[in-house]
Amino acid sequence: MRYGSLRLILSLFLSLTTILVLFACGGGSSSDSSTDSADEPTTTTLRPWIDTHAHPRGYETDCTSESCIAAALAVMAEYGVEKTIFMHPPAPAAGANPESETEIRAVVAQDPERLFYGAGGNTLNSLIQRTLDDGTAPQQLQDDFAAALAEIQAAGDFVSFGETAVLHVSYSPLHAFEETRADTPLFYALADYAAAANVPIDLHMDVVSAEMTTPAFYTNLSVNNPSTLSENVSGLENLLAYNREARIVLAHVGRDTTGQLTAALIDQLLADHGNLYIQIHPVFGPLHTVNSMVDANGTIRSQWLTVLEKYPTRAVVGSDNFFAGGSDDGTGLGYVQDFLQQLPADLATAIGCTNPVTIYNLPSGCD
Repeated sequence: MRYGSLRLILSLFLSLTTILVLFACGGGSSSDSSTDSADEPTTTTLRPWIDTHAHPRGYETDCTSESCIAAALAVMAEYGVEKTIFMHPPAPAAGANPESETEIRAVVAQDPERLFYGAGGNTLNSLIQRTLDDGTAPQQLQDDFAAALAEIQAAGDFVSFGETAVLHVSYSPLHAFEETRADTPLFYALADYAAAANVPIDLHMDVVSAEMTTPAFYTNLSVNNPSTLSENVSGLENLLAYNREARIVLAHVGRDTTGQLTAALIDQLLADHGNLYIQIHPVFGPLHTVNSMVDANGTIRSQWLTVLEKYPTRAVVGSDNFFAGGSDDGTGLGYVQDFLQQLPADLATAIGCTNPVTIYNLPSGCD
């Protein structure tokens, strides 16, 4: 199963009147409301940055042709994006399609100085999602996972593993619900392999610090969502402790999908685990809570700025943008550019340009 475009996601996140489509949520604090879309950069002097998480395809989009990638590169330049890591969204158990990984490799080959490949969002994650409910993985599943890893290694030229998923809520009946624990055999195997290859793991995990009733908005959106969501922070911590050489990048930090992703929790996790990194997605949503990194006006909240200033080498930005070759493909990029404009210059450079080179072992940073 493919995933919808970020253009749809962001419109759903930021407008309660268009929530019954892909990738959206609702709810919120009494002081926050929907915000205007960031279709254009707010300043004429762009701050350069490296996008560590974007997609050339979803189930509504397929930006793999030369003309589409040329248009994507032009949009990237318009919003200050120097380089982008492209990856497949986290495929569910029944969504294996190795050809889609090949297509993304072909995309990055069109401009290898600006585009890079995050490997296994389809092939590896679809296997991870077949982990049994008791957290075990049959030997055949482990063998298949090892074979998929070997194929990725043989092809080479990847800078991360991802996008993988521990918990991904469903946003429509066509969108799969995915849930497994991080402290399971295939994630442990991936951690060992990532450490040996010296590349990070890009991890999507809707954070649940304590078992909770699934917000009604999600269950109204999709029958695929269960009535409860299981605690998953302890599993993440076990994975981080399992192999300290494995770098885990927690994706989409800043958009609060459960009501439990707080600045205080991220602060504590970063303090306890030196191999954890965060990938900032500075949008007001999806639940529109006070936990979002930015408020309804797109202004960074002070508690989050404190965390970023405390751990200046541990954060990168990821737009989660889905490119489709259109002039509006920069919507998701505009939010990041506006966010970087608010940071002190040295912190913006670190998060936007320096940290991605260090964490992802890119050959160069921003020009």
